[in-house]
Amino acid sequence: EALSIRRKSQGDDHPELIATLWPLAWVSREQGDLAQAESLRQQVLSLSRRRGAYGVGTLLDTMRDLADLLRVQRKFAEAERVLLEAVDFLQQEPAAAAPFRRDVLERLVGLYDSWGQADRAAEWRQKLRSADEKPACP
Repeated sequence: EALSIRRKSQGDDHPELIATLWPLAWVSREQGDLAQAESLRQQVLSLSRRRGAYGVGTLLDTMRDLADLLRVQRKFAEAERVLLEAVDFLQQEPAAAAPFRRDVLERLVGLYDSWGQADRAAEWRQKLRSADEKPACP
């Protein structure tokens, strides 16, 4: 109901909508409704991309959580697409995204392990080791 009220009063494109969608997605996930949680996270991601709402942290947190939801549902290719987009973002915004770098790379390794793609997991493990050796910013 809160979501409906917020959409009516502020519209579907208002950045504050994230403040309603985020906890609803979490509750859906906790209740085992992964499809609903995925849908809500997709909406948060869409808003974050369009509006830059709440900054880098929200965008990357949403990408990580959405990728986890997809992985748990065995939607490996979709999870890969989201995590690779996060990697691209890490490269575009290295200073702002630095706190998320290791976690995103670890999730990619975990995804490939879950997916049974040992070669890809090994490739990203190596990238993770290389990233640990380099500073996040020049």
